[in-house]
Amino acid sequence: MAAFLLWSGRIAAAAEAAERAAALAQRAREWYLERDSLLWLGFSICGGPAPAPEAIRRCEGILAGTADLDVRCSMRHFLSSLHAMLGHADEARRLHELALADAEDLGLKPGIAAIENIYFALEATFTPAEAERCRRRSLALWQEMGEDGIASTAAAKLARTLCAQGRFDEAERYLALAENLAAPDDYESQSVGRAARARVLAQREGHDQAEAVGREAVAIADRTDDLDLRGWLRTDLAEVLELAGKTAEACSVLEAAVGLAEAKEEVVLAEKARARLAELQASAPRP
Repeated sequence: MAAFLLWSGRIAAAAEAAERAAALAQRAREWYLERDSLLWLGFSICGGPAPAPEAIRRCEGILAGTADLDVRCSMRHFLSSLHAMLGHADEARRLHELALADAEDLGLKPGIAAIENIYFALEATFTPAEAERCRRRSLALWQEMGEDGIASTAAAKLARTLCAQGRFDEAERYLALAENLAAPDDYESQSVGRAARARVLAQREGHDQAEAVGREAVAIADRTDDLDLRGWLRTDLAEVLELAGKTAEACSVLEAAVGLAEAKEEVVLAEKARARLAELQASAPRP
């Protein structure tokens, strides 16, 4: 149930279901079920609407209460992303490297692939080359394991990373892969892929189409309570609107991104959106 709720974007409900399942599994001494439930719980806490400081406390509680090496590795991965959201770059990188080293020592190929499929806030603390290297490794591993559904998300995120470097032709190749692999109801692949597609179109002066695709990306994400994703995709849409000369609309979208970041208490996203908003407002012609 937790997995279904998570993949459908009902992340707060997924966290509740996973927490109940973990408690029942512990009582029944079903250790494998407890482990899986804790993994889904950590995933839901990190990506859902829980404010980042609260999410850190809950993931730290899971980490402190388990001896399962797989769960401990995953909690460090989630904590890395959450600390990145709060702007704790050094701690985020330390936890990322620790989680990755643990997964490699344990030979957990899915764990390595998940850890390298970094969250957007953590990506913001990396150099472009580091972020690209992580995303390429994640995609290659998911493809090697035949996990097409997760590979579609990894490909869409890699395309977004390449767009940030201005490598739009290369990004388009990975978008084609993401679009070929993604399930119609996979909200993360469908929204991230459309957001990156919009940025490619905007660079080719297809502004009307770029805006339509970018707004569709935001609309797909908005069907969920994934506050992190909804906020970051608005920064992508703002870029598309800015390139179309729609500064006032770009400012409005960035203001919404700030609101979502504040709800998640995500410092990095809020600072990025506010900084770009201030630049656009300063450059706007005065009446």
